[in-house]
Amino acid sequence: MDLFRGDKIHNIDTCPGTYRENGLRTKAFGSGCNPQNIELFGLIESIRKHIKPLEIKDFNYYDVTDFLSFSSKRQRAMYWCTDGNALILDKAEEYNETRYLFTSNLNDNLVTSIGHGIYLYRYKCNIGLIKPDKNDDILLSFFKYKSENELCPICENMYYNHRLILINSYEYLINSTKDAKYKGAIEFAKNDDEWLVLPFDSIGELRSSRIQRADFWFAEHFKVIGETRPDIDYLKRCYVDRHKNKHEI
Repeated sequence: MDLFRGDKIHNIDTCPGTYRENGLRTKAFGSGCNPQNIELFGLIESIRKHIKPLEIKDFNYYDVTDFLSFSSKRQRAMYWCTDGNALILDKAEEYNETRYLFTSNLNDNLVTSIGHGIYLYRYKCNIGLIKPDKNDDILLSFFKYKSENELCPICENMYYNHRLILINSYEYLINSTKDAKYKGAIEFAKNDDEWLVLPFDSIGELRSSRIQRADFWFAEHFKVIGETRPDIDYLKRCYVDRHKNKHEI
């Protein structure tokens, strides 16, 4: 099963330009929000708030959502990557890109159904894929040294201990409710062929908010003609500042 996600470097909510060091981050990453928002709202409401927020409190959750949106259709992910097919992309060399297409090649043998439209995926990370977010020879040497001398505390670089919850949002919603309140979310989910991915590693009593660097997913790099690539350190500062303004829901 393949899933696709389009994103852009200017998105300071998910900061895809930091994927080399941090993997794929949800909006909840570093937000200081309640780590049990899903447990608080319930799964179906959390999904609706993510797919089709209706009220201010819904948008407040969407700003710190635990989920990352993917699509089972590459062309739909590219729609979001190109701001609704409004832009033409060229392939870009690494560290020159401004747009991303993240592709997950999920091993069907590692996918377990745990409910209508809900699946558990186990994987091992690959520390060797971690690289600096900017092209710097000293940092490259440092990360190479780390990858050769460190073990992941969760999977020890060999066990399938990392976990993701995969949600086929249309399948889940259509089988879970007939309430008219969810009609818009169901339509959006179907139109986008949307899958929601919930990082599910345990970190103490908390839940992880990122997908680790791993062999099953990779990034394709693109650039819009004339689009300026911002300094990655500047984006990181913007990310921190944005999260300072976020609040409990």
